[in-house]
Amino acid sequence: MNDYQDQSNSSNGNSKRIYYIALIGILLLINGLLFYSNYKMKRDNTMQVDSLQTEKASLQAEYNTMLQELENYKTQNSTLDSTLAGTQGMIEQQKAKIEQLLRSSGTSRKELEQTRALMASLRTNVDDYKLQIEALTAANQDLTNKNSGLQQDIGKQRDTIKTLATEKELLSTEKQQLQTEKEGLTSEKEALTQDKTQLTQKVSRANSVIRAANITAQAVKLRKNGKEVAVKNNKRADEFKVCFDIVPNAAARPGDKEIMARIINPKGEVLAVQELGGGIFTNEATGESMQYTQKAMVDYTGDAGQACVNCKHNAEFMDGKYKVELYNEGYYIGGGQVTLK
Repeated sequence: MNDYQDQSNSSNGNSKRIYYIALIGILLLINGLLFYSNYKMKRDNTMQVDSLQTEKASLQAEYNTMLQELENYKTQNSTLDSTLAGTQGMIEQQKAKIEQLLRSSGTSRKELEQTRALMASLRTNVDDYKLQIEALTAANQDLTNKNSGLQQDIGKQRDTIKTLATEKELLSTEKQQLQTEKEGLTSEKEALTQDKTQLTQKVSRANSVIRAANITAQAVKLRKNGKEVAVKNNKRADEFKVCFDIVPNAAARPGDKEIMARIINPKGEVLAVQELGGGIFTNEATGESMQYTQKAMVDYTGDAGQACVNCKHNAEFMDGKYKVELYNEGYYIGGGQVTLK
């Protein structure tokens, strides 16, 4: 009985020992499994973090490349920035989001995917930005070429306008000269017409004067009874008497004709005393003002006749040869001479 109990107790002790050993083994196995699992998890996490960091670095490098391209586009096409303001605003918003994600210290797969999506969208916008710039640059170059052509055309037009202005000024000057010449010719024509008219009038008047012929001039002494006695002594002479024959002139109208007699002494002086009937008339042939000794009115009937003009003087006549001239209507019609001793 005791042996049986001893055996029973011994069997129970072995069972417990096996149980504990098994339990310890299980615990060790579980612990090993947990350690391995933890190790693998850490390793996977480390690898994942490294992978994420690598991808992040790659995204950062790609982002930096896009930034450099974008800056190059902006620098090369600064004059087009205002035209691309809308696209630039969108790009700036995407850049801000990407830079915020890239600056994050604990980057997750979700954040990387979000960053990658934003990068893809940014790449699309940058490419579109590039295409817009290239299109605008081409359009701008075309406008520049057209503007250059227009500037050349404008330059040519200005040269043409300048040339035309010069020609206009020359034509205006020539026109003024021609106008001046025309006015001069007109004035000259008017003057010639006037001269012709005056000459015609003079010719008409010259043709219409009476003619004198057989002109005689003699010194006379007046007696107390009024009778005239011809003398040749200068000291005895009181006046000159000039007589002439009237020659008919069909162009001369009948009527009173004014005859002016000029007595010129041996010194060439005209005997003209205003108180005794002397005066001044115009020689129509020369336009010269001339003195006359005496004038008389002659009744011209259109037929031949005779007339005389008595020329008085208030001083003693000098000896020598005296010249006698007769004028009608200002035109010379004849002359003669007389000598006193």
